[in-house]
Amino acid sequence: MLKARQGDLSIKKVDSLPRGLKEKKDNIIVSSSNNHELESGKVYEADNELIVAYLELPKKSKIVHKDKEGNEAEHNPIELAKGFYEVKRQREYLPDGYSIVED
Repeated sequence: MLKARQGDLSIKKVDSLPRGLKEKKDNIIVSSSNNHELESGKVYEADNELIVAYLELPKKSKIVHKDKEGNEAEHNPIELAKGFYEVKRQREYLPDGYSIVED
């Protein structure tokens, strides 16, 4: 299984998507101080603390990192092949437990 990272996101290729997912109206995977956006394809919401989205790519696409004004931000684009992907937020261990990483 292909794995990739972009900032606080971990992207893993999966065989299929779970049933009952809701397609997002935009291609923003995660929005924090900056946006992680899919250039083409479908983004589905995930109702899970760690899994933030699923992606459906009918053809090769990229995840781009943009600031709130739409300019390229600090992380280089990631090119993904046609297929299905699960996107997770990375966690870090703290003495009080785990915390979601934000970039």
